[in-house]
Amino acid sequence: MPADEEAGSRFGGEAPCEAGKLLGVEECARPGRATYTGLVLCKEHLRRFELEDRREALRSLVVLLEAAMEGTEDRDLRRSLLLRRRDAAARLRITEALYRQEIHAEGHG
Repeated sequence: MPADEEAGSRFGGEAPCEAGKLLGVEECARPGRATYTGLVLCKEHLRRFELEDRREALRSLVVLLEAAMEGTEDRDLRRSLLLRRRDAAARLRITEALYRQEIHAEGHG
């Protein structure tokens, strides 16, 4: 989970975004606004990494719910798990769309 600390107050001014350290690319020119996994990130990169984390968590949830459905013969439990899996899959589709939109905006912003 991100630790939403204001970078300016923590670092006494505007610290640069350190997304390049996570991405293995050139540093971002935007000022850092919050910390995330110990790095200062701009608002755009913070959003991107939060969406990546949410996407991975939802993928894991979908897989776990599928495994739980296969592992039970209780009809009511299976139905409950199926409904939860459908909800998680829908949230995953939305998150993936938001992530693609964020990546597209970065490329053209």
